Amino acid sequence: MSPPTESEREIIELTLTKKFKKALENAAANRGLTLNEYLLEIVLDAVAERQARVPEVVPAPPASPMAEPESIVLSARDWDTVISAIASPPELNPKLSGAIKKYKSQYKQS
Repeated sequence: MSPPTESEREIIELTLTKKFKKALENAAANRGLTLNEYLLEIVLDAVAERQARVPEVVPAPPASPMAEPESIVLSARDWDTVISAIASPPELNPKLSGAIKKYKSQYKQS
């Protein structure tokens, strides 16, 4: 694989303490890598591991004011699940309930 050209390169800044930087530099040196190579390896490994555990979510294309309506066909079981959730929504957990109260108090909604 050829090295990236200048137009293909991006810069990411990382601010950390001297102690942490030294620890990372030592770890990189132990692997025979530069600090950039070492950090990139760690990040890419973490991304690959996360992608293996979590299915990739593909964002929907942006809605256009002229977009055509889209139909979703549900099985009878899925339809029953949707209707059940609408008729009897689950209880809010305490964190979500607190967040809703905080939001309403900040924006004076009832």
